[in-house]
Amino acid sequence: MFITVLTVLLLAKFGVSTPYTNCGSKLGLLKSAKIFDCDDNQEHGCYVKTGTKQNVEISFKLYDPIKELTSVVLGTVYTIADSITAPLPMENNNACKDSGLSCPLDKNKPYTYKTTIEIPRNTYQTLLKLEWKLKDESNTTAICVSLKANLT
Repeated sequence: MFITVLTVLLLAKFGVSTPYTNCGSKLGLLKSAKIFDCDDNQEHGCYVKTGTKQNVEISFKLYDPIKELTSVVLGTVYTIADSITAPLPMENNNACKDSGLSCPLDKNKPYTYKTTIEIPRNTYQTLLKLEWKLKDESNTTAICVSLKANLT
């Protein structure tokens, strides 16, 4: 019993079940995505605090080789009457540098992209959708994942 409870707590703590959807991957197969150190909720997404840095992992396979990969993150904040979408700043948008990836990338091999994103402190405490795009050298969206988060 204790082992089962401990396993459930560890899975929740380390982001194993972060809800995500494929938002238009064109050059590969999205395998998984997770935000670490958050409280997961399957219906409403991950609960994260504003002003914190969040570790993110995206696992995938490519259909064709890719020479370069760039990371683009859009955040959509939902209000009562509207939604606002804007790019989120990243310290490093080169997905082939300091991310667990080394380009060029081969087809049909498993890859895991690892990065950290800062959730701005001045963001409203509301629902946030993160749309993460990994784009190839011709600006085609190789992998796209949408993650839900609730800002607290």
